[in-house]
Amino acid sequence: LEVARRRPDWSFLLIGPMYDDSLRGNAVLRRPNVAWLGPRPYPTLPGYLSTFTVAMIPFVINDITAATSPLKLYEFFAAGKPVISTPMPECAAFEEVLVVRTAEEFADALDASRRVSTDPDFVARLRAVARGNSWAGRVEAVLRHVPDAPVGKGKGY
Repeated sequence: LEVARRRPDWSFLLIGPMYDDSLRGNAVLRRPNVAWLGPRPYPTLPGYLSTFTVAMIPFVINDITAATSPLKLYEFFAAGKPVISTPMPECAAFEEVLVVRTAEEFADALDASRRVSTDPDFVARLRAVARGNSWAGRVEAVLRHVPDAPVGKGKGY
């Protein structure tokens, strides 16, 4: 709510299910610059993502989210979108992610992300991180550490 208030020139689009009723009746949904679409079919998500300037992972931090590896992080990287996240260990492990703890930090991170969102070198770095964390990239990394493991397509994996 506070970030949307601080940045009325930004539009905030929230997509996904409401698992815990935390949005129901929440004042953030009454902000003119915030919209919650609810869940959307997975194949439609790249279309939404293509319109984003910045991607957010604003999870509440608890025991479950602290142990979560959000797949969307790598999808955001693959799309070349700057990422702002609350302090989840998986997200904080990447220097490319702006980790925020307060509404003021979040608002400042939006401005910083807007500046790098069109930087071709930054976008290329995000996409390289995504490629390194694809399933194929991870399999290759594991197989490099297994003695005598066949590496490459058609070699047994």
